[in-house]
Amino acid sequence: MSSLKIFLAATTFAALTASSGNAAFLDYTQVGTGKTTLDYDSIANPDKSGRTSAGVFTMTEVAGGNPASLGLGPSFAAFCLDLITTMSSGKNYKVNNSNPFNNVGGVDLSVNNRGDNIQSLYDAVYIPSVSGAPAFSLTDNIQSAAFQVALWEILYETSANGFDLEDGNFSIDGSTSVTGTGGVIDTANAYLNFAGLNLSYAGTKYVGGTRFNLHFL
Repeated sequence: MSSLKIFLAATTFAALTASSGNAAFLDYTQVGTGKTTLDYDSIANPDKSGRTSAGVFTMTEVAGGNPASLGLGPSFAAFCLDLITTMSSGKNYKVNNSNPFNNVGGVDLSVNNRGDNIQSLYDAVYIPSVSGAPAFSLTDNIQSAAFQVALWEILYETSANGFDLEDGNFSIDGSTSVTGTGGVIDTANAYLNFAGLNLSYAGTKYVGGTRFNLHFL
């Protein structure tokens, strides 16, 4: 994926919170399982469309960095948030949980409950799973991509009609693995529903508390 910078990682709620004062040189990989190629279209902040491999990234501290200085361990799973700015391998990254988007026109996590909604998604769906949650695995192509696009939907959808990955200010399209029954769209909608982010959804929802500390890089 060529257009990404801000990453989101999670540690268990009981774990040490990463400090915004620490930094580390990071490399990234996204190979093999845990990704699906799809088309995305964002029509407002940012106005951008393209094709990408959506899914989890493995972040690893490289030589010259300070191992585990971010408080996340020398290797950790992360998801992309920023559709605009290009990420560079071996760059020095800091945890910035207050204002991670530093590109022009970057979204504000405090607007439209974005930060709270991202927290709700992680608490409801991320591994280890809770009772009743839709299946989620970092190595499953559909599920990993669905979690990624659910994050994008939370950040970039501003339509009053709520979250809908086939319509609104942010949408995705692609092959049958994206649009077909049980595909990325269906799975992402299931994640958003279980997290309680679609008010019209009357099915089972997560009712537990905070399970993860979220770290924005």
